[in-house]
Amino acid sequence: MVQYYNDGARENLGYSRLEIIGRYVVELYPSLDEARRVMTAMRSPEHGGPGRVVNFPTTFVAKDGHELDVAISGVILLRRRTRRSRARSASRRTSPS
Repeated sequence: MVQYYNDGARENLGYSRLEIIGRYVVELYPSLDEARRVMTAMRSPEHGGPGRVVNFPTTFVAKDGHELDVAISGVILLRRRTRRSRARSASRRTSPS
């Protein structure tokens, strides 16, 4: 999901912050294949380290439908599991069905 949206992206893509924050980032790419290519790069050590990309070339689709070549920098944000959520997961695995 989109968690951060800068002014440059807003000006070039045409979406307001309210329209884009919380949306799935895959919606910004022209194809699922392109979104997968970026996610593969984010998981590899070659483009900024595992979990991130720095100035990675890709294409976004603007609000008006035109494709825009961009270079993105981003990170994969992981939600940290709390002791309580780990305990709930463990209890689900051990509960009889």
